[in-house]
Amino acid sequence: MTFLARLVKIPVDLPGARVIAPVWVVLLGRVKLKPRDPDLLRALASIYVMVGQSRVAIARCDEVLAIAPGDVNAIDGKAVALDLAQRHGEAQAVYRRALTLAPEDPIISNNLALSLLMEGRT
Repeated sequence: MTFLARLVKIPVDLPGARVIAPVWVVLLGRVKLKPRDPDLLRALASIYVMVGQSRVAIARCDEVLAIAPGDVNAIDGKAVALDLAQRHGEAQAVYRRALTLAPEDPIISNNLALSLLMEGRT
């Protein structure tokens, strides 16, 4: 485990921890400089999802949505984080909200279908 991976508390067994840690550190630094940048916040939320920190990912997505309420990628990211937290019903409602904004988006449709499967519904 690298010093950076320990610094940002990336799980030891996480594949790619050596790659994620430096990116995470850079993003944290950039967010401090531009705390209301939706792109940076969304990217940071994605990393939190990758390392299994769903509550922090949800909070970051909510920050993006406070700045840009119609940000479909942040809405989808929030739903993914909710699924990670085993909150499938909430996730499905959020996916459906995203689909009202981007009805033809195959990624959101697939994520909704996966959420339904994880919950045991089809």
